[in-house]
Amino acid sequence: PGGTMILATEGITGRVTQQTSDTLGRWTYLQMAGRNGRILNFITAYQVCARPTNKTGTTAYHQQESLLRTQGRIDPHPRRNFRKDLTAFLKPMKQRNEHIILAGNFNEPLDSGTSTMSKICQDIGLSDVFSIRHRDTPEPATYIRGSRRIDYFLVSASVLPCVEKCSYDPFQYRLTSDHRGMFLDFNTEMLFGNQTQALAALAAIPSRLI
Repeated sequence: PGGTMILATEGITGRVTQQTSDTLGRWTYLQMAGRNGRILNFITAYQVCARPTNKTGTTAYHQQESLLRTQGRIDPHPRRNFRKDLTAFLKPMKQRNEHIILAGNFNEPLDSGTSTMSKICQDIGLSDVFSIRHRDTPEPATYIRGSRRIDYFLVSASVLPCVEKCSYDPFQYRLTSDHRGMFLDFNTEMLFGNQTQALAALAAIPSRLI
């Protein structure tokens, strides 16, 4: 169900220690190891719109509502359950003093202290990288038919010093999409506490007739 993805490539794959996906398709997760037990958790997430965008019953909102009912939830509201479940997923990471990098399309701006994502930031101690690095820059609309920034990166305070660049692409710059692409570049040696080793290429497997 749903649809989120996170991808590790090249040498960084040697750091992956855990990976999983939410059963409702709301987020995907990779855990990576750094030096001296340093743990970094990368999560890509999608929160549905505040209400269904059509009445056909085929949206992600309807899908999650149906799956939550199947799980026996008394309250099947997708956004309330997103906040509760994602907070429960992230809280043990915070309690273990691990580092968190959360990216997503959250379908709401962060400037309202009562929003789902504002509350998650308060509960887990996450910061909005763009607003910190670009304090004097007008916030871009990240949805092509919208006027607000609803896609963003949220990170632990310990991650902020490792950020080198962060911003948004123009619409349709790399892929055909109604959302802007966004990027967050790190000094990875600082982020992980040591250099990432290049992995040897897989040996070619000779073909043979059987």
